[in-house]
Amino acid sequence: MGICRFMEQTNTLRLCRAVEADLGRAMRTPKDFDFLSEQILERVHQHLSATTLKRLWGYLPGDTQPRQTTLDILAQFEGFSCWEAFCAQDAEEEPETQGDDDAGEVPETRPRWHRMGWIVGVCIVLIVAVSSFFLLGKGGKAKVDDTADSRLFIRKGQTFAIEHDYLKLFGIHAQDTLWGQRLPHHPEISIWSPLYHHHEWHNDGDSAQLLPTIYERWEPTDTVVDSNFVATRNSDRFISYKALDELRITFMRGLTPDGDSLTFLGVYRMDFGHSNHHHIIWVRVADEVDLSRLDYLEELRN
Repeated sequence: MGICRFMEQTNTLRLCRAVEADLGRAMRTPKDFDFLSEQILERVHQHLSATTLKRLWGYLPGDTQPRQTTLDILAQFEGFSCWEAFCAQDAEEEPETQGDDDAGEVPETRPRWHRMGWIVGVCIVLIVAVSSFFLLGKGGKAKVDDTADSRLFIRKGQTFAIEHDYLKLFGIHAQDTLWGQRLPHHPEISIWSPLYHHHEWHNDGDSAQLLPTIYERWEPTDTVVDSNFVATRNSDRFISYKALDELRITFMRGLTPDGDSLTFLGVYRMDFGHSNHHHIIWVRVADEVDLSRLDYLEELRN
């Protein structure tokens, strides 16, 4: 990582910690980010959506580099004129501004607690850097036996022998249907376990890329089935799934050499622009699931 990029990430981390210290609360839940969005609007009369804030804090996957306007608004929220002014501060003591703010300008002096936030932020970055050095093996690849991480995340390409192996991770102990379970407390999120190239439920896609999109349609091989019935059933499914706006945590059987294991593909959402009454296109919107905070999955609809 270049030194400029490293310093930018350090300053971004300091800014996030400063905001949390200012509010007296950590950004850990959707309600926290909604609250911060409201406070920003009230204090600096600028709008930052809760979703944008979640991406900046790493609560949601997104761009690794935040927009300049986002950083400017947060810097103004902390009493600086802009992001550059926030970054220009250093660890040295700065004189406190005296007098009033009748002119309405945003002060650029640093609050006392902000200096402590800077020190804490640098310490955190150093800890992360040292930890990464020891975790990385030859060639820069992380060791795969990080058991603490594997307990929290399910990542694209991970395989499971049977459905119960991953259902139990979500607190599901099904005894009957295993392939269409609903996520507890989230009725519009299902755990989907299709069979690749099923003879009736055609779940097709680019297996080499672990199916970034899944083309799904119902078309039984039994020629006795009336074609009008097939068309009606596919049309009904399109209408119902479109209304539900369902998310699918997807494990697919038939992608491994043994043909029996289930491969985690990611979280999928219906592609409304390319789906129709004849077939449904599912597109991957996340490569992993954080089991420690499943509530964030709802944000993948945005």
